[in-house]
Amino acid sequence: MQCSLDETGTEHHPGLDVQECLGFGERYGTDTTRVMLWASFHILGLNTVFLITLESNKRAQRAYEKAGFKHAGVLRQSAYMLGKFHDFVVMDVTKKEFFEMYPPGTEVGQP
Repeated sequence: MQCSLDETGTEHHPGLDVQECLGFGERYGTDTTRVMLWASFHILGLNTVFLITLESNKRAQRAYEKAGFKHAGVLRQSAYMLGKFHDFVVMDVTKKEFFEMYPPGTEVGQP
């Protein structure tokens, strides 16, 4: 997992790489994202976390949605790979939205 904070320390830009050896479909991506969000809002005190992922990466988008992210927009033709342009999907979640899903005291790793 990688992340960066903006200059004001109020936004978080996560990156998650769940390797094939861990096993796809085992909820590692969703659980890891939930824990990252918990730390972002409880420990770092952030208000918003957003990410970008390739539009074709539907598996990641489903994991992010399960963790609380919502679609915020599309960066059209913003990645050039393998000889053609691809879209990025922008997703975000606010502290308020996350706390509605997982109130303080909730174990975020639970289904």
